[in-house]
Amino acid sequence: MIRRLARALCLVPCLAPGVSVAADPVDPVAASRLSDELFMLATDTQDALLMIAAAKLRKQARVPRIERRPERDGDLPSGDLPGPREWQDMLAAALALDPDDAVMVGLARDVRAASVRGVASGRVESRAQIRAGGRDTYQPLVFSGGAWADVYVEGAGRADLDLFVRDGAGRMVCSDTDASAIAYCGWRVDTSDSFAVEVLNAGRVATTYRLMTN
Repeated sequence: MIRRLARALCLVPCLAPGVSVAADPVDPVAASRLSDELFMLATDTQDALLMIAAAKLRKQARVPRIERRPERDGDLPSGDLPGPREWQDMLAAALALDPDDAVMVGLARDVRAASVRGVASGRVESRAQIRAGGRDTYQPLVFSGGAWADVYVEGAGRADLDLFVRDGAGRMVCSDTDASAIAYCGWRVDTSDSFAVEVLNAGRVATTYRLMTN
């Protein structure tokens, strides 16, 4: 079933260069989360088609990037660090499995050529590096009352990132402490408030991560 869905995702509408990847803007947070999970499954099963589907979703998740400077509890890690996978990385991994598969080569070519509509979701992302055991805190991030708030964090590969969100009074609103490279918090804001977002690197290696909010 998953592979049939992946084939449908790859073939529609990536049939001609220059067409839009999606008829309507997708939810960038949902697309980012699904693309990472799909790529991990594709890696475990060595499935090039799933990798291409993941790449297409990742390309759809593009949002404007802004500069954020978190408060840190220590020095930045040094040297080049692995970062979240880009859609180009996913395509490269798919083609590396079987570079002579004409079908996969064609699907990858179509994903590269497809354009992406501007995202009207209001979401933005930033990139930062974090040391092993480090904490980054972003505050204040203002969310409007009555609206749904999204905070999404994604590190590299097998990184272990945790996410905590507190309101202006310091009360915990949401947390995600699963042992994975991605963390997500979503909640409905009762009244407009400033929130503190904390990213914890619970792993043993430094990493680069993306932080997406609406």
